[in-house]
Amino acid sequence: GRTRLKKAILGWWSGTSNAGSQQNHKIMEDHNSVLWCATSSEDRPKRWTRIRIQGKTAYWGHGDLTLDLAEVDKGGGEQLHWRSWKSPGKVWTWSRGYQDTSAGAWNH
Repeated sequence: GRTRLKKAILGWWSGTSNAGSQQNHKIMEDHNSVLWCATSSEDRPKRWTRIRIQGKTAYWGHGDLTLDLAEVDKGGGEQLHWRSWKSPGKVWTWSRGYQDTSAGAWNH
């Protein structure tokens, strides 16, 4: 489960922040096979968050958000649904791919 989940979430994603601004996320793996996500948005500088995978679940940062492999499979690998345990019912949906946001655009 762990390896499959890791492979499924690596790469570019786009979504919307709490404030409603467009965000781009790039999930990468470092040499210690730790996953990191670089997030850029229209209204904030780029920031890095660690993603931890245990079994078939990915944990964002300090575990505020979780992502289950079953949900990734359900989305056909084209969408990620991050859920918050602090706000039950709140879901952040990311779609596969990079969206150009002129203000917060990445320097490729």
